[in-house]
Amino acid sequence: MKTTLRTYAMQLAAIGAVLLLAFWQTPAGDSQAAAVSAPSDMRCTPHGQIHYRGAAPSFHCDLAEMFALASAQEQRGHISTMFVRDSGAAGEHWIPAAQAQYIGRQPRQPLLAFADKRHALDYASRNGIQTMPYSLALLGIRD
Repeated sequence: MKTTLRTYAMQLAAIGAVLLLAFWQTPAGDSQAAAVSAPSDMRCTPHGQIHYRGAAPSFHCDLAEMFALASAQEQRGHISTMFVRDSGAAGEHWIPAAQAQYIGRQPRQPLLAFADKRHALDYASRNGIQTMPYSLALLGIRD
């Protein structure tokens, strides 16, 4: 019984964190929220960026880690928005994290973001994995 209550409490806390994050984020149409190019001295290809109010954005090479950080109870600051790199486009094509379709969360499969749902479905079907919306990617729940 304790395990069930503890699991239930953890799920409620995760859902609460997602809802809180959704309300804290700047709306996608906000002209102040804009993706920026990643620093050229990074050791990996950044796939996500978190914009904190009044601070420089932080870049992340792993979307799952970025979402875990964004969902954490303690934050570096107020998150105004998050962007992810569109895996279906060449170069640095950044899109609002809440508007992307995600695939991954399989062993040795990174979490990838796509602006176009058709590209995500095509990639997923070729690789035997499923797609998931932002809400599930943020929570870390597998489809």
